[in-house]
Amino acid sequence: MDENITIVKREMDYMKNVSHIVREIWCSVLGDQNHDLQKSIDKCHAFPFLREDLPAAAQLSHGFKAKNVQITPEDIIDHPNMNSQTELLYFQS
Repeated sequence: MDENITIVKREMDYMKNVSHIVREIWCSVLGDQNHDLQKSIDKCHAFPFLREDLPAAAQLSHGFKAKNVQITPEDIIDHPNMNSQTELLYFQS
């Protein structure tokens, strides 16, 4: 039983780390000069609502690449919010 709890805890920690990386990239690419997202933006907002241009997908993809995370602009378009990008990256590992 303890082994199962350890496995679940490890998976939850990994998911939290992936989520942190996604938010960090979103803040650096879509945030203001202080890399802060608007307080009204949560993990469920899709990127087109933040910036109505397709280059945002390429910029996010480039931000992920800088962190050695492979996610294409097409992946971002197909997974347009922080939650779905976190899930995509989690299940890619």
